[in-house]
Amino acid sequence: MAKKNQHRKKKNNPNAQQLTPIKYLMEKAAGLPCETWYINEDWQTSGLAVIYGTRIMPSGNLICANYLVDIFCLGVKDTAWYFNISPSSYKESVRENYDGAGLKDIEINPNLAQNIIYGAVEYAESLGFSPHKDFNITEYLLSPADEIPFIEIPFGQNGQPLYISGPFDNVRLILKKLEKAVGKGNFKFILNTGLNEYGFDDWLSDDDEEDDDEDYDDDEEEYTDYEEVDSPDK
Repeated sequence: MAKKNQHRKKKNNPNAQQLTPIKYLMEKAAGLPCETWYINEDWQTSGLAVIYGTRIMPSGNLICANYLVDIFCLGVKDTAWYFNISPSSYKESVRENYDGAGLKDIEINPNLAQNIIYGAVEYAESLGFSPHKDFNITEYLLSPADEIPFIEIPFGQNGQPLYISGPFDNVRLILKKLEKAVGKGNFKFILNTGLNEYGFDDWLSDDDEEDDDEDYDDDEEEYTDYEEVDSPDK
């Protein structure tokens, strides 16, 4: 009886070290079994992969992360994670998010999904682009890269980077980085409707404007040397 009481005291010891959700994710998640992973059906043609990955906790609840992955150019543009959610809540959230974005979700093998994420990050870094800052956390949901069977995936489009602008992108800075990485004429870009009416300068921070003044003449037309192409869906 004394041993049982002593054991109970140890178990409920308020000084015992417990992992916070973020530490649990970073230290344990990759070793947990995978649940169902999802991706949008058109990821290869659109160049934008919306991936939901998840691991099963011993309780049966899930640790999840989503990744917005530009496979044509920028790599992981956004990512977030969720802790200790029920399987039913996870599936409901996934369906709502894909439906809200007008995308059709399909199941994907976790190894393929992780190859897409890691490969896109590596490709983007070769062009000078870092993944979203929260990838420093959500990458721990993924298995270590050297433990995943390699699957060859083409990045870019037809052997070149293809930049498709988003609503919050610093367009001018991105194009400058592409020119520096691969040179004029060696990449393509698509400006989404609505960006041109504001002009590139409206997307620059003060620091970016100072840097640009050293390299560009304000009287010159901007980026006329680059090839603008139709959307890959056309």
